[in-house]
Amino acid sequence: MFALVGRGHHDFDDSVYEVYVPIYAGGERAGTIVISKPLHDAQGMGRTISILSVIASAAILVGFLYVMVTNYQYNKKLAALAYHESLTGLPNKAYLEHMLETRLEDAPGGKHAVLMTHCLNLSVINSVYGFDAGDRVVRELVRRLESFVNDKCILFHFATNRFVLFVKGYKGPDNLTALVKRMHSALEEPLDSLGVSTGILAKTGIVELNREHSDPAEVFTQALVALQYAEESDLESYAFFDGEMAERLRRQETIATEMRDFLLHNNTDAMYLVYQPKVDPKFQRILGFEALARMNSPSLGAVSPEEFIKIAERQDMIIPLGYWVLETACLFIRDLIAAGHSDIHVAVNISGIQLLHERFIDQVREILAKTGIREHNVQLEITESVLIEGFSHVYNTLNSLRDAGIKIAIDDFGTGYSSLARMESLPVDSIKIDKSFVDSILAHEGRHPILRDLISMAHNLGLEVVAEGVEHELQRRYLLEWGCDILQGYLFGKPLPKQGAVAKLQESFG
Repeated sequence: MFALVGRGHHDFDDSVYEVYVPIYAGGERAGTIVISKPLHDAQGMGRTISILSVIASAAILVGFLYVMVTNYQYNKKLAALAYHESLTGLPNKAYLEHMLETRLEDAPGGKHAVLMTHCLNLSVINSVYGFDAGDRVVRELVRRLESFVNDKCILFHFATNRFVLFVKGYKGPDNLTALVKRMHSALEEPLDSLGVSTGILAKTGIVELNREHSDPAEVFTQALVALQYAEESDLESYAFFDGEMAERLRRQETIATEMRDFLLHNNTDAMYLVYQPKVDPKFQRILGFEALARMNSPSLGAVSPEEFIKIAERQDMIIPLGYWVLETACLFIRDLIAAGHSDIHVAVNISGIQLLHERFIDQVREILAKTGIREHNVQLEITESVLIEGFSHVYNTLNSLRDAGIKIAIDDFGTGYSSLARMESLPVDSIKIDKSFVDSILAHEGRHPILRDLISMAHNLGLEVVAEGVEHELQRRYLLEWGCDILQGYLFGKPLPKQGAVAKLQESFG
């Protein structure tokens, strides 16, 4: 049924007829088609009406098909966006998750593996060169990684700086190791053509799929765990997931959580300091102490310093931890001075991260001002390796501290890359001979020309010499004979809590 309606205008040529064509489907009205024609084009209107009469019955079908096609194309675009990363065009985490749900079902029938690779310094490139350069680098990394894609390897862009290579049908772990090493070599090639004067350092976590894997989320978790282990390793750039990893990581996370809680609230006894005496070799009177951090986890018990300090460095807690250690040691010094020991000094270990921190000198001054301690009562100990990292900055920092009156010591001397000749050019007051040298005194039965000459040469440079790890009387005698200035070790006392250290000091002076 058609309805012809005239809509008049003052100008005949501008008058318009509008034709309303109702569309019916299944006996019910489904819509209306409206067509307009100028009044003077009556013949054209007639033709239009005739055509409409022919197609009206099919209009609803055409519209339905159009909607179907449009929806299909739209959904296809949505799927592409949902399953692919926009910058690289690679399938993403959601795509990998969807694929794993299928692959895990047939994992028992073939060897499959997930290789999760973290491009470690990509974020630094973004910061230094800008995000445009970072995007160019990412595309270049994809180009390099795609050279490893074949009928057995599928590449995914898992996250901003992480990629996953899904490997199917591999022969054994050695094949995966070789593949990872080739990938890392490709990523490490310089990016000079992109205006970035470095390559990409990469670490990879590897998960071999088996019958026990039933959930993609579990695979992702294990890959991340293995990746974290690889990132923590100084020896390898990759790690295979094993069952013990998760337990070790849970332990590390517990330690980190408890340490963070202590540093934020200081409301538990999880962290504390002990003090080991440093004595003169002849009369064995206490000249000072070394402050040593300890951790007694509420849930795990005693945790070694080697373990919790590494965790503190990885979890960005070494700065607040170091601040707490130095402040607590200075409060201990204040108590010793109040007890009449104004010349006593306490040594505190400082990490390389602390020394390189821009506010380290300000923090030291702040602590001394808060506690009222004089600079000469404090000694800061650093390791040889710290001297290698950021040498000019470390030198300037040590120089400023020493000019302020704080004593500087090199810990574990003889285990790193420093020489006595280099010590002459550094703002250093003393060296601590590593325990391994002291242990060898007994093996050489006192004939130890290297250690004897080391002490003599250090004295010629104006350096004080401390020997740590002294446990036997014979060691004390030889070190005294060779002119060592200060001794430290279990022969004179183990590390003691505050009250025990004060009592030991009083006893030392009779």
